[in-house]
Amino acid sequence: MKYFDYSPKERIRLTRSLSNPEAGAIDLQLLSKLQPSHSQLSVWSLNPKRYADDILFSLLEVAPAEEIRLNRRACSVANQPKPETDKVPAESAPDQTDGTANPTAEDSKAEPSPEVEEDGETQGQELHETQTVADPKEAEQRAQDAEKRADEAEERADEAEGRADEAEERADEAEERADEAEERADEAEERADEAEERAAAAEAALADSKKKAASRKKTNTPA
Repeated sequence: MKYFDYSPKERIRLTRSLSNPEAGAIDLQLLSKLQPSHSQLSVWSLNPKRYADDILFSLLEVAPAEEIRLNRRACSVANQPKPETDKVPAESAPDQTDGTANPTAEDSKAEPSPEVEEDGETQGQELHETQTVADPKEAEQRAQDAEKRADEAEERADEAEGRADEAEERADEAEERADEAEERADEAEERADEAEERAAAAEAALADSKKKAASRKKTNTPA
């Protein structure tokens, strides 16, 4: 099985330009012929019109765009009802021998040329394909707009998360400063306790010194 060198981007472009739900069944027949092992054939056969673009996208992998167009035209012409020719009763037919009538010329005027019918069908189909191009483009534009809105929402969420992180950092810094202030208060309280202890010790030493001085004074006083 031959695979054509259409890039994914090129296949998307061709799918848009050839998009025609009415040709879904025709494209599915060609895909079944060229790639009968395709896993989605049974699903797409339930509603070829609905899956027309999916069928066309897969078909472009095994058939060139020109072959797809020619196949559509051939099937459209084959499915056209044949015009019924009015039969002229034998008794009313003009005399062939008098040279006054030319059935061949009249028939050529009454019946349209097969080439003209085919060209008309081709133009109608190409016009329909051109008109259907707008739908995928419009859908793509809506998808791009939705993606843009999603990106903007994600950016706003990131900004909100950043502000929350900054607030958390500031709260952590405030907590650290509070812890440092508490530590300094504890150190000041310890130094105050030490100063109080030294003052008490000095007061006790002074009282003891006074007692010793008084005792010596009593000892040295004559009786």
